[in-house]
Amino acid sequence: MINPAQQATLALLSCETLETLGQAFCECIQQWAPEAYLLNGVIPVSGQELTCYINGRDSAALKLRFDDFSHPFSQVMRTGKASIWSTLNYGVRIEHQAFRQLVQSMGKECGLFVQPLFDAEQHLYGLFAIFDSTAMLNALQQTEHPFIYLLQVYQAQIKHLKKEADIMAKNHVRNRDNDVLALSRNDATAVLPRVLVGNSSYICQLRKKIQVAITHDIPVAIEGESGSGKSEIAQLIHTYSQPPGSLVTVDCNSLDLQQQGEHLFGHTNVAESALMQANKGTLLLENIDKLASCWYGKLQHALDCGEIMPCQNLEQGSSRFRLLVTSCQPLSTIASSIPTFLPVYQRINHYPLKLQPLRYWREDLVVLSQHLLRKLCLQHQKPSFVISDELQLQLHSYHFPGNVSELKRLLELLLLESSRAGNSEGHVENNAALMELLALNFSIGSVTEPDYTQSGSLKEVVSVFEKAVINHRLLRQCFNKERVAMSLAISRRSLDMKCKKLGLAR
Repeated sequence: MINPAQQATLALLSCETLETLGQAFCECIQQWAPEAYLLNGVIPVSGQELTCYINGRDSAALKLRFDDFSHPFSQVMRTGKASIWSTLNYGVRIEHQAFRQLVQSMGKECGLFVQPLFDAEQHLYGLFAIFDSTAMLNALQQTEHPFIYLLQVYQAQIKHLKKEADIMAKNHVRNRDNDVLALSRNDATAVLPRVLVGNSSYICQLRKKIQVAITHDIPVAIEGESGSGKSEIAQLIHTYSQPPGSLVTVDCNSLDLQQQGEHLFGHTNVAESALMQANKGTLLLENIDKLASCWYGKLQHALDCGEIMPCQNLEQGSSRFRLLVTSCQPLSTIASSIPTFLPVYQRINHYPLKLQPLRYWREDLVVLSQHLLRKLCLQHQKPSFVISDELQLQLHSYHFPGNVSELKRLLELLLLESSRAGNSEGHVENNAALMELLALNFSIGSVTEPDYTQSGSLKEVVSVFEKAVINHRLLRQCFNKERVAMSLAISRRSLDMKCKKLGLAR
């Protein structure tokens, strides 16, 4: 069971912006100090004043100039050291009117703790302040209290996100001043709407996030259900980032424990490892949630130091690569349940992309279907194919558990069936055969339960139900046993043995 401190840590590490980070930190502190008054002070680009926000939210409480020494924050800004005052109601000189009104509005005697915050270059980024009772402030300062550790995580995340924000700002200026810079990356702006089609708010936001991922070389974690397009998104990021090296893909789910190590790090020859082949390029780890825990340390070492340690050889190699990972499971859940995965999670989750299931953005279904059909027609050298209104209604009524991959498979079946029916124009005049095909596809949407009231041993009843489940998955995945095994959380070998035993071999 994850404790509150671990949950708070994961919440901070999952933040993508400095704004959300400040809000998340304040929410974490309020778990232990619910009566506290919290201020996040941020130094703007001008660097002339400190803007303070209540509980990390958007509303600015007050603005304090650097050259104004009429408030307690000035001491912390001058010295760069944390300070604590047991009380502010007497003994502390507060001449700043707005600051004094802020203290008076709290309506109780309180103390103050102020922590300076620095970026990666050790420049003062801002301040974090807690107004609360002396007893609570003293409790938070105890070494065993999670606040001390969480404050360190907060400062580390500020350095990380501030560095990313600075890089983004520099790139923005560079791209604005130089239109020739990174031609393929600029092309992505025009190309992405044609590759990643749709007009929904989700697709528009996803395109923006992909453009950011293209601009930088930070690790990207892509999460989503099976068939949601994770590998395709990773391919787009690599293509338009235009690294000097190539894209090397390793599917952790298709390899056993030993094969994972040999593919990633090499067995006796480090030059044959995926990490070495991805030097100056991109390493795509598909289904990283299936990576054996014994390889976490080697992967973490490679990400930190660029050194590759083969499985059975003292010879080491050096490689610098960009890491992209995909997962069907939320990586934060894995990190919370497997402590050894947390260090890896902290290194790969710099820029998470969470893909939504197709059923959540049905408004793009028509334009997506036509886009996929055009590609399929070119692939199969078939004339253009138009979906009838009746078929569109059928598609809209389906929940697509296999997401975009299942839609593509279904459209391919429709295209081939139309060709076999002798429709050279690609327009469906007689939908009977196609409707039958759709009906078949819809009919496998659920698993038929066996009749438990009938005679038979428990083993026999379980065997009947197991056969129904596996047969359902085989039909749904068009007899792709690799995907079926993954969906059932068993090995491909185990699936083959069960299919043979149950008479489902194909």
